[in-house]
Amino acid sequence: MKRLLMRTVMFLVAALAIAYAADWSVLQVRIRRQTAFSSVQVNQFLVAQLKGHRQEYFHMGTAQQPCVRAIFPHETDPPCWWLRRHPMQWNVVGVMMPEARRETAETNGCEATNYPKCDGMKYSGARADGSKTVYRR
Repeated sequence: MKRLLMRTVMFLVAALAIAYAADWSVLQVRIRRQTAFSSVQVNQFLVAQLKGHRQEYFHMGTAQQPCVRAIFPHETDPPCWWLRRHPMQWNVVGVMMPEARRETAETNGCEATNYPKCDGMKYSGARADGSKTVYRR
């Protein structure tokens, strides 16, 4: 039973690797012919987290999203078939992930062991990649 399960898993991984390699090869041919990339019109929404676990939604308008004509995502672009089926993009702001909360607590002088005690703080600063972020609780 275990052997059959391992063979099945290995077969699925091999089939996925072959499918990705074939998709990449077709994409390289399309790149040479300059037909690999396209764009899809998407609706963009901004979700702002408010106090009391409430959310506020803002329609940011429509925009052309670049995509790749392939089965799998390539070159940091999603596949066009996926964007056509999911034309709404949700950008969430105001949510602080645990690792960001710990980093924020450490930069404000709180110890990493007691960073939940610093949850009421307001923080405005720059990330390591240079982009500005504002966290408010």
